[in-house]
Amino acid sequence: MFIDRTWFDRNHKRLGLRRKDPNDTRVFIEHIDFTRILEAVRNHIRQALGFDVDLVRAYCVAGHPDPDTVALQSRNSALRIVRGWNQVMRFPGVAVELYPYDYFGGQLYETDDSDELQSESTRRAPKEKCVDVALATKMLYLAALPAAYDIGVLVTGDRDFVPVLNAVRNLDKRTALAAILALDSCSRELKADGAATTLWDVPPLDLAPVLRAQFAQS
Repeated sequence: MFIDRTWFDRNHKRLGLRRKDPNDTRVFIEHIDFTRILEAVRNHIRQALGFDVDLVRAYCVAGHPDPDTVALQSRNSALRIVRGWNQVMRFPGVAVELYPYDYFGGQLYETDDSDELQSESTRRAPKEKCVDVALATKMLYLAALPAAYDIGVLVTGDRDFVPVLNAVRNLDKRTALAAILALDSCSRELKADGAATTLWDVPPLDLAPVLRAQFAQS
């Protein structure tokens, strides 16, 4: 399984903010139980294909502000992000690849619709394209290795991954999508009817019920 951190982090927070109680605390990445997500993906593929699968590993590529490069008043927030991703590594079968970003002394703030921390200056805000490229490279590289995986599950809603999905399928690997479909955060190219034959070998899995069940217990 290959997790697009930028997309996942932004949208699981949006989903958490839609809870009815306005006093609910916001949900950060360290609050997510990835074991439940892995099990949901495994069960979904079993139902779709009719046989059990072994979900070998989940690769999560993430960017984060380097605490040593942010303004002093933002250091605790930057450290919280790093600690959160380090906690994700405790889940069996989850591998996290981190890329620190230089914020050039800029202060961080929280956007209105999510807890994603960004630079105070859009001019100095780091770009996360290297994260997308790293994840796509990992997915394609492992697809080219004999017996590395048979089904590549991509957790995203970003159309930028369409080229790598086509390349993976050209290597005779199956592909599957796991997304938060309830938020309309998944691009039309990924969830269109035609995608069932051109991009995916398994119907898309909606992660919203899995995440909502966790929010209800938090």
